[in-house]
Parts: sequence; structure tokens; C-alpha cells
Amino acid sequence: MKKTLISVFVIFCAIVLILVGAVALREVEGRSDTDPSGRYRAVVTFRNYESWLGRAPGDSSGKPGFITIYGQGGESYGKIPVDMIAQLSDLNWTDKGARIPAYCEWDFDRRTYSYWNASQTHETIKNSR
Repeated sequence: MKKTLISVFVIFCAIVLILVGAVALREVEGRSDTDPSGRYRAVVTFRNYESWLGRAPGDSSGKPGFITIYGQGGESYGKIPVDMIAQLSDLNWTDKGARIPAYCEWDFDRRTYSYWNASQTHETIKNSR
């Protein structure tokens, strides 16, 4: 009887942890920005648990997250991790894509995107195909 209760309790705890983890790690959409032509949209997302952490008043955009650029058909041109979701404000639309100076760049024609690590010692280049 005791072993059965312990087993039920362990299974219950495991299910609760899985559910909480799924909710905590789910990405939540934040702000977005559209390029001047209206063909592309940059969307900021962040992990749900980041909203649960205490932050200074007015610093909600200081949490880490991702910036993804989508085309008109919903196709992704690449998802780049950012230290602060406020970096969306630094996004510049260019003739061939978009960029955040000294950090990342999307090339829509080549369907590539690239970004530097925090210490600017390694560049990651990926295809969005």
C-alpha cells in the first residue's frame, strides 16, 4: 500500500513538472515591426517564464528572447536570439533584408541570417530554407 501511494505521488509530481515546464518554456509573442514595403514582419518572442521573473519597473523589454522575420506567406526568414527584446527597436530594414548593427543580419534574397555571440568572437550563419 505504501509503495503504491509513493508511486502515485511520484507520477503526479512528474506530470505536474511536465505541465509547468511546458507552460514555462512556451514562447509568447511580444511586439512586432513591419518593413516599409509591408512584405516582411519582425516579431519578438520570449519564453513565458521570463514574465514570471521580477524586473525593475519599466524594464519588461530587458528580458532575453528571439526576433524572427516572416514573409507575407508566413515563411520564416530566420530566428535570432537576443539578449534583450528591446533590440527590436534597433532593427533597420535594408534593400536586401534587415539588420541590427554590430549584432545580426537577415538577407532575404539568399535566405540566410547571421548573428554574433555576446563577446563578438564567433559569428553564426544559417540558412532559413
